[in-house]
Amino acid sequence: MTTADAPEGPVLELEPGRLAALINLYPVDGRVSWHAPSARGLAPMNCYLLTAGDRALLCDTGLTIHRDALLAQVDAAVPAERELSVLLLRQGEFDAMCNLPPLVKHRPVQTIYGQYADAPEWADIHTAPELRMSDEFPGKPPTIVPENGETIAVDGAGERRLDIFVPALRLLGTYWAFDHQTGTLFSSDSFSYAIRPDASGPWLVTADDDPIAAADVEEHLLGTRYWWLPGADVAAIRADLAAIWDRYDIQRIAPGFGCVLEGRAIAERHWTMVDEIVGRLGRAPGARTTAAAGGSR
Repeated sequence: MTTADAPEGPVLELEPGRLAALINLYPVDGRVSWHAPSARGLAPMNCYLLTAGDRALLCDTGLTIHRDALLAQVDAAVPAERELSVLLLRQGEFDAMCNLPPLVKHRPVQTIYGQYADAPEWADIHTAPELRMSDEFPGKPPTIVPENGETIAVDGAGERRLDIFVPALRLLGTYWAFDHQTGTLFSSDSFSYAIRPDASGPWLVTADDDPIAAADVEEHLLGTRYWWLPGADVAAIRADLAAIWDRYDIQRIAPGFGCVLEGRAIAERHWTMVDEIVGRLGRAPGARTTAAAGGSR
């Protein structure tokens, strides 16, 4: 698939004027390693745009096949006078950083937040000379590496806070982020299993439209990077899930790919499913999350 034939997706205003999902679609046909081999349909690759005051923060940059579409979405949503920064939730993964070089060369980027220093060097993966991020390129923005549990500001006044932390439910270097203003948890490659049969979507899973069963979640976990769960000691993972649920008033789970899980009730249902499946597959039951115990805020 090329940039010319990648299916186009919508821009979803999750919180008008504050949070949008820049969605571009790709086929799930057995060739995409971050979906179970038997899964079929279309999935959204999600980049999230947080806006506050005269600043905007783009969470992840998407796949190369969506480069032109993403740049157009950013241009339409972020006026030239608004300061733009980028947060990479998984700096070592292509879906987080593929379009960082073209974005930085397309328009000024003030700051990059990532797990490792020199994010432009990490993103220097393209063979086309015009997309290289060599040392001589004068527009490379600085990289800030947030500590686990650090808070960054979306706006200049620091009123829009985003908590950055490292979850236990991960393999490689991964951040999750929580936006206090909208109650949104950005979960990177976790909670990323919801796909749709065709391009009609919808790309939100809601209380009125939630076809995902526990078997789908288990198939996704075992068919992708969590194949090692059976027999693993999962106590620390479940304890961390419980702590995150108790710490934050999660109203929405926004994964890096797959449909957005919209609303408190849906977030609680899926949190419970993931926790229970991790516990059942692992060899140690671990802690029960607030959701699994039937509690809610």
